[in-house]
Amino acid sequence: MSRDYVLPKLAMAMNEGTIAEWLVEDGTRVERGDQLLTLETEKTAYEVEAPEAGFFKILVAAGETLDCGSVLGRFFDSADELASAGIQTDGQNQQQASASLPPSVDTYGLAANPDVRAYDSSAQRKRSSPLARKLAQLNDIDLHSVIGTGPKGRVVKRDIEKAVAVRRRPEPSALTAVASTSELLATIPISGMRKTVGAKMMESLQTSAQLSSFWEANLTPLMAARAELVAKEEELGARVSMNALLIKAMLYGIRRVPLANSCVIGDAIEIYKDVHVGFAVSVPGKTQFDSGLIVPVIRNANQYGLIELNEKIKETVIRAKAGECTQDDLVGSTITFSTTAGLAPPGHRSTPILNLPNAMLIGPSTPIERPWNVNGEVKLQTILPISVTFDHRVLDGDPAVRFMSAMNEAIENPALLLSV
Repeated sequence: MSRDYVLPKLAMAMNEGTIAEWLVEDGTRVERGDQLLTLETEKTAYEVEAPEAGFFKILVAAGETLDCGSVLGRFFDSADELASAGIQTDGQNQQQASASLPPSVDTYGLAANPDVRAYDSSAQRKRSSPLARKLAQLNDIDLHSVIGTGPKGRVVKRDIEKAVAVRRRPEPSALTAVASTSELLATIPISGMRKTVGAKMMESLQTSAQLSSFWEANLTPLMAARAELVAKEEELGARVSMNALLIKAMLYGIRRVPLANSCVIGDAIEIYKDVHVGFAVSVPGKTQFDSGLIVPVIRNANQYGLIELNEKIKETVIRAKAGECTQDDLVGSTITFSTTAGLAPPGHRSTPILNLPNAMLIGPSTPIERPWNVNGEVKLQTILPISVTFDHRVLDGDPAVRFMSAMNEAIENPALLLSV
């Protein structure tokens, strides 16, 4: 007797996953609870346990990206059953295995639902996943010209990405020229987290009206206030970070200009009462040449006092760098905070890309010492460059500048942060 093992849906926002690595040998016996595979979904990696015991046949190679519900392997009760099955582990067999799912289950492995089912092959539209249709529309790709590699010939995300790559590929002569004149140091597959980050950045640039503005804030007063808080570390039970203070200043700006805390959802602008801060965290990659970026969410940041917010930030960063964030931890932000302080050279400025659907991203950089006019007297002060990228569909120049002015006011007058 055999049972199909399908790609599990590990979070509400998960539609597909990439098999990063099989953790068992093909054809060997596994026990329930054994580590079966590493699965990458969006920006999170999971080690998935075997849901049952049996001799396990791998049907899909590592590196493949498939929809939830797609068959990845098969459990057999005995080695003899496995041997007699004569299964081929190619793409055709995987599609055939998917076809064996009960008719009451769609290609996502969920109960039949017209909102998530693929289009029927008898319809005018080609069978495709919702994400594939969206990417095809964004990139002006005709779905009928794309060969589907998903279950039952369904067009999935990777098929559209391949079509886009082929269209943009340089002429062979250019590729040959590069290969013949430069020694290859390393080759990094654009897959997993790197692929997800790239796709999201491209989608963000192509679907929103982004504009970046810059200003310089005198950080010296806030640094002095932080030094006083650090001196009380034992009394407060926490060492207050500059990021906590800057997010408090951002919250002050949102109180003055609530439109900054909004998202574009469909054809509407949604402005939110509570502030769910997407906190960008850089995480190490698999080699010295790559890295990743995830944006876990600090929910209801506006409801925390300074010390509570400081601890939430600390916990969020620790969990993100340890790879403990789930898919649900990475969705639902209303504004993004992405700092390069300490990483970038002093005075660095950038044009951050929006974290959709957020309408604004705040990007403080590395401070630099500079002469500054303080009440008519020139003094050496610590100056913080800050980038703000916003969606011009949501904010025009006036509210964006008023937000920046309010945040600047809080940075240069730390007493205001106590009112947030």
